[in-house]
Amino acid sequence: MRSPICILGDSITAGVVYSPERERYIHFKDSFINMAQEKLGLDVRNNSKFGQTVGAAMRKVERFAKDISASEHTIIMLGGNDSDFDWPSVADSPDDFHDCNTPLADFVEGYNAFIDKVVELGSKPIIMNLIPAYGRAYYNWICKKCDPEAIMKFLGTPESIEHWNEMY
Repeated sequence: MRSPICILGDSITAGVVYSPERERYIHFKDSFINMAQEKLGLDVRNNSKFGQTVGAAMRKVERFAKDISASEHTIIMLGGNDSDFDWPSVADSPDDFHDCNTPLADFVEGYNAFIDKVVELGSKPIIMNLIPAYGRAYYNWICKKCDPEAIMKFLGTPESIEHWNEMY
């Protein structure tokens, strides 16, 4: 009998996407996790959450402990929300210093602690890289709700978003 696979991540691994038709986020039934589960006959314990950061995952790790312990492998993909900014705050004061939602040093420390906890619970972590951010598209998305000039003043170029994302 195959061991289940535990997944811990954010909206990407949760299969959440934005639906322009519905103008809201939805669970996408054909997400890569759901497709892998169906096509490969996997028993997946998906504990991914929309908006999840490494700090939030660490605070909730005991909720997932049973699934982690029951799984030979645990797939972890975090960092997308950690590397993001509070864009309305940036737009309000683009000349001020703004750090990511989780400063990089805190992210590294928290991510390592999270991995250690998965190992402590008896599962082998599989670390997934973040899906690359496309700066121009994300800039356009941000500017739907924030002042484009202020955001550009802070960023310098839309591609700066990609560089922040790459560090995580």
